[in-house]
Amino acid sequence: MHEASDQELIQGVQTGDDACYRLLVERYQSLVYTIALRMVRDRTEAEDIVQDVFLKAFRTLEHFREEASFKTWICKIATNRCIDWKRKHGVRQERTAQVEEAAWIPDTTVERPEQALVRRETQAEVRRLIEEMPEKYRKILILYHFQNMSYQDIADDQQISPRTVETRLYRAKQMMRTALRGGESDDTHERELAVEVSGGRSGRR
Repeated sequence: MHEASDQELIQGVQTGDDACYRLLVERYQSLVYTIALRMVRDRTEAEDIVQDVFLKAFRTLEHFREEASFKTWICKIATNRCIDWKRKHGVRQERTAQVEEAAWIPDTTVERPEQALVRRETQAEVRRLIEEMPEKYRKILILYHFQNMSYQDIADDQQISPRTVETRLYRAKQMMRTALRGGESDDTHERELAVEVSGGRSGRR
């Protein structure tokens, strides 16, 4: 059963198979928790959100569109649930929440104080540039670089073609490069590099 596809498990859930339900939860629980923790910054709240996400997902499973992947669908539910949580608690609006998640750049190196300062300033500027970007470009940039979604998954989620995803991603990067080159700081190349690698992409499309 562990080798079953998502679609097979979904069909099992729809027929009342509890084992299929448990396997789907096990398969995506870690991913949903990661999304929640990055967005709400609280482990206890993130755990509660994970439970809410899976409850909502299985209560509304009949609305799942098979042309999109279950992974894309559950990630979208998780993101929306976190946005609702932040609105309810008066933390941030959706746009800022997306940018805040996008600006999370893992740091695995030991930095000197001056390097840490440059990195923080770079992250702050990247955050500002993403927030100011037109929504259709901002969404693609976030989904690709910071949620590690493929061109096809983004296309399914946004209901556009993979070619349109590629075009919008290219234009979003061009907007960032233009804005960065227009700054007065001398560390333009470092900042451009941060924009390119901040999501840790492996080049998968």
